Amino acid sequence: MTRWRRFALVGLLLLATAGLGVYADATEEDRWPYPTADALGAASDDHAGEETLVFGTVEAVRGDTAQIRVEYDEGSFQMTVHNFDASVQSGGTVQVYGTLGPDQTIDAERVAVVNPAGSSLLFKYGISVVAVILFLLVFFRYWRIDWGTYSLEARDG
Repeated sequence: MTRWRRFALVGLLLLATAGLGVYADATEEDRWPYPTADALGAASDDHAGEETLVFGTVEAVRGDTAQIRVEYDEGSFQMTVHNFDASVQSGGTVQVYGTLGPDQTIDAERVAVVNPAGSSLLFKYGISVVAVILFLLVFFRYWRIDWGTYSLEARDG
């Protein structure tokens, strides 16, 4: 395979990936049956009685009620979650599925913990960086780039 065919193939794959991204963005509303965070931030009471799925950062937990902060394009807003049964610290991220009530409340049917504490995100990124570095070290121990042909070759030995 010549160098130009390789470049054309890579270009075609990048173009296809970009096309899939545009398609996913254009059809997102059709595939998401719940009110978005933007819709809830603009007019939460208009969606009272509807089921929704929101992601938020836990501000405080008191018994089976929690205050979460939900981010959206214009900023953020507070929601009160009833029937909150997750073990999470302030600063942790949760996913809440339930029925919307008046005054930015939600009666939770399910609460899933995404990050149990604020430091979890830093830990996940740190582990990912270490894994990438280790992979690259092992990969380039056995393979090398031939810059003349723009290909990978096995190292001798």
